Amino acid sequence: MSFLTNKKVLLMSGVGTIAGIGIIIKDFMQGEKYRNPIKVGGKVMIVTGANTGIGKETATELAKRKATVYLACRSLHRCEETRRKIILETKNKNVFCRELDLGSFQSIKSFVKRFKAEQKRLDVLINNAGVMRCPRMLTNEGFEMQIGVNHMGHFLLTHLLLDYLNKSAPSRIVNVSSIAHNRGEINTADLNSEKSYDPTKAYEQSKLANILFTRKLAKHLEGTGVTVNALHPGIVDTELARHMGAYNSFFAKIFFYPLVWPFLKAPISGAQTSIYCAIDPELEKVTGKYFSDCKEAPVAPQAEDDAMADFLWKVSFVIRDAEEKRHKRGVNALQLDQNNGRLFSCGRDAIIRIWNTNVSNMDSSYIQSLEHHNDWVNDIVLCCGGRNLISASCDTTVKVWNAHKGFCMSTLRTHRDYVQALAYAKDREQVASAGLDKQIFLWDVNTLTALTASNNTVTSKEIHFLIKKGKEIKFYNFLLASSLTGSKHSIYGLAINPSGTIIASGSTENVIRCWDPRTCNRLIKLKGHTENIKSLVISTDGSHILSGSSDGTIKLWSVGQQRCIQTISIHNEGVWSLLVNENFTHVISGSRDKKIFLTEIRNPYNSVLVCEEKAPILNMCYNLDHTGIWTTTWNSDIKMWKLPKTNADKSLSSQQNSSNLSLNEQQPIIPFNTSEEKCIKGGAAIEKYVVLNDKRFMVTRDTEQNVAIYDVLKVIKVETLGKVDFDETVKARNKMVYVPNWFTVDLKTGMPTIVLGQDEVDCFAAWVSATEAGLGTGHAENGSDPKVNYGSLLLQALLEYWSQPIADMDNDIRGNEYFKVPKYTPILFSEVGGRTGCRLLVRDAAGDTESALLHEAVPSWVADVVIDRNIPRFIKIPFFLLPHPMMVKQDRMKKDRLIANEFIQCRKVCEHVLDKILMEIPPTNGTGVNSNSSQNNSDASEGSQIPAEDKIELLCNDVVCDPSMDLRTVKHFIWKQSSDLTFHYKTKPNFSMSCSVAIISKDNSPLYVLTSNIDKEIELLYRIHSALDIVDEKCNGTSNKNPDLRDLFLGLLYATENYKIYGYMTNTKIKFILVVDSLNSAFRENEIRTIFRNIHQEYVNFISNPFVIPNEPIFSKTFDKNIRSKIDCYGTK
Repeated sequence: MSFLTNKKVLLMSGVGTIAGIGIIIKDFMQGEKYRNPIKVGGKVMIVTGANTGIGKETATELAKRKATVYLACRSLHRCEETRRKIILETKNKNVFCRELDLGSFQSIKSFVKRFKAEQKRLDVLINNAGVMRCPRMLTNEGFEMQIGVNHMGHFLLTHLLLDYLNKSAPSRIVNVSSIAHNRGEINTADLNSEKSYDPTKAYEQSKLANILFTRKLAKHLEGTGVTVNALHPGIVDTELARHMGAYNSFFAKIFFYPLVWPFLKAPISGAQTSIYCAIDPELEKVTGKYFSDCKEAPVAPQAEDDAMADFLWKVSFVIRDAEEKRHKRGVNALQLDQNNGRLFSCGRDAIIRIWNTNVSNMDSSYIQSLEHHNDWVNDIVLCCGGRNLISASCDTTVKVWNAHKGFCMSTLRTHRDYVQALAYAKDREQVASAGLDKQIFLWDVNTLTALTASNNTVTSKEIHFLIKKGKEIKFYNFLLASSLTGSKHSIYGLAINPSGTIIASGSTENVIRCWDPRTCNRLIKLKGHTENIKSLVISTDGSHILSGSSDGTIKLWSVGQQRCIQTISIHNEGVWSLLVNENFTHVISGSRDKKIFLTEIRNPYNSVLVCEEKAPILNMCYNLDHTGIWTTTWNSDIKMWKLPKTNADKSLSSQQNSSNLSLNEQQPIIPFNTSEEKCIKGGAAIEKYVVLNDKRFMVTRDTEQNVAIYDVLKVIKVETLGKVDFDETVKARNKMVYVPNWFTVDLKTGMPTIVLGQDEVDCFAAWVSATEAGLGTGHAENGSDPKVNYGSLLLQALLEYWSQPIADMDNDIRGNEYFKVPKYTPILFSEVGGRTGCRLLVRDAAGDTESALLHEAVPSWVADVVIDRNIPRFIKIPFFLLPHPMMVKQDRMKKDRLIANEFIQCRKVCEHVLDKILMEIPPTNGTGVNSNSSQNNSDASEGSQIPAEDKIELLCNDVVCDPSMDLRTVKHFIWKQSSDLTFHYKTKPNFSMSCSVAIISKDNSPLYVLTSNIDKEIELLYRIHSALDIVDEKCNGTSNKNPDLRDLFLGLLYATENYKIYGYMTNTKIKFILVVDSLNSAFRENEIRTIFRNIHQEYVNFISNPFVIPNEPIFSKTFDKNIRSKIDCYGTK
């Protein structure tokens, strides 16, 4: 037991025990390790922040498993070093380094553009990069750095890559969050931490935003095959804590770090959950979850608050005419009602129109429009003998219409992506729908229309109720639709035979898949095309299928033989539309090559060129007597062309104005028609726009080269300029003013759709002067100029007719009291991803049904300004304010950092300089001030009559700023830097003044005299001499009783009709006299003090020279120049 008495042994034993315990704890804290040896070769993955820490280890492990890994890093140099190490360790050369700064939207967009140019798929996106507890900094777009990088940057990156993730499904999005979300809360009142900044709370907020984003995106992507999960990697020893100063101090590294080291995970351990979420097969269909240590973990209650997802909703509206009678863009589909000759057309302007084809003048053929979609309408079918119409749209919905009365009966929301095609089995009254989500749904039309049997209509509220009640949507889908599964690619073509015994789909898989709609079983798969199959037709008995493909061929398939039995190659480009006669003997084909051919199916050499259009053919349908066809193209016109007869005894080519048509002939083919029989003219679509600097008006140009001006705020077209130069118009109407972007513009439908949101562009960012915006001053009080927020005013105007549940109806304020918007304006509430929640016209918001819809669909940030009338926050700009070098020496400059509302004008800064800065002078003996208090008040009153901008000149980058220019305009047009704005100020010279300065010794001998007006030199000198008696009287009267060693400002000594004379005496009895012109000057007392102070400083500097003899007259030219410059700065030149 002697070792117990050996202190050295005891010490070593203790250290060893502590170290051992530490290592055991360290090993325990590493958590679960992902041990599945699965390989992921062929998969493409992106890891952000992959140059260090968790990201580096995650990328390394994925590279070991043979994945193609993209390292997305801010520092390209460090990224390249990491890439070389990973390649050496894993022997995987498919590791790429790309620059990505998540604090810059431009960098994110550039990264995505380059990635898409290099890769055709994306299987896993790991949003790993982050910043923690940094000093308050801003991203390039003005977001606080932590919310900007950790959430906003990854939000945009994910949004831009969603198309690739959808295309590569099953695919995954992994968001690296943190356990810190448990303490986080979303500060909706100060999301950007402008009012106060706590780095810890900002970090916790950003991590909570990651969880909310994960849950919301998972719901949005449900059914697409793309999963979204979040995770907590653990408390990991990485560079993430580099901004925590105390943690990185020398003391912390010596004493604190050893204590916490056992509880920290190594980066490789922290990466295990990321790897698990990215590749584990068991998680292929798991989405919207939160993981820690390779297993699911609970989240904080606030992370389950789906109301926060309102920040991901947007509001949009269309600026348009009261009735849009003409298609604005290409017409995608046609349907003719054989009972009455009414032609239904749908197109890329989101509107379905009805035309009367029986009239001779097609200019008067318009009947009405069916409006409820908010994106391209891709296909329509008439059913139930023409009583009902079914439509499919890029807004992901299928809608059921009453075709005779022209209203929307119900909306079917089963699809998760663009709905591209419809097919109709008239004998069974079934309609099939298919789209880019790879899904096919088979609808029973009678069941759909039966929903309205008791009311003759289905209100939007009832349909919305069916969809919104989470569990009922499954019953709703089961009741109305069957699902046909098995498609692996986006579907563009769909067909079903009249009896509903076979359905076929064409997709980017380049194969035709067939099902039995009665059992929903897959039948066959037909291979032969080499590109996308966009058009299909099935024979009445279901024995044959005709297909048109982007490879330029038309193929005839035998279902029984399961093979292609005929190939027709008459087009030079993709075949997009097919139409067959009743006997299935002839096919009419429309192609991207703008040509329409009529061909005998069994003898493709018997073919005729019906016509050649001016744009690629999109769709065709027969006219009433089948002697012609109606056609649509990329243009907005709808034309009817005459068809050659298809007699059995007469070949088609004999009716053509050329020799017998051969597929191999290279000679030009003369079309059967040289001009159309009828034409329904379309309208011009807007193809280009520029939002002016005021961010209210925009200049547009349409496809007919007409230029127009739109007022976005009032939702109207204000002027049509005709065919004028677009660029010159923009240049002439642009003003040198800067207003932040508060909306985005979408021209997809050919009409300007204005989008308001809270994502990349904040719709509440634009504060302006009501007067400068031309909104009048009727609401100003006491002549003030109120500031208004464009986004707030517009939302209030759009929802003016919304019936709000307010108990006190006296407070029921409607609209914005400045202007109204057209009542026919469509409003849409939709998710940022594109799915529409509610669509209505401005005037319809007063209805009970629509009002109830709005209460469910309107996001909280809209309700705040429309119902609660809350005022959006002001946006602040920090700036530095310095005196100009000619006023103060460089080494004596005081650098003031101020923060003000960005719309504050420069004249307010000038007022601040006068009221605050020029008064910041140490107090002097109050005798002189108090004795002349009445005179000083009078002097101040005169000074206040002159506007500050007439006395103060503000400069930025040596450019004089216009007093009416606001801070944001100066920063955008003059400062042009991301750093804080910097102003220099100086007083303006007044060239009409007379002024004199005198420095008098204590024995009243003149040391220096300056007179600015030679003509009045004698009079000015007399005023100086007269002032000396008053100075002596004042000084002798006070100094004998109470000697004071401080400098004494004597204030106004006396005044005449033309002059004011001021005095100042130093503690060495040197007197300074200043004479100013009382008619042309209006100095404030603080300005006089500053002038004396500057003159005194120059005098002190001069006599400090050992070669200068005190109390001797001063003849130095340098001194004279310096005094003149000081006087010039204060307007006394």
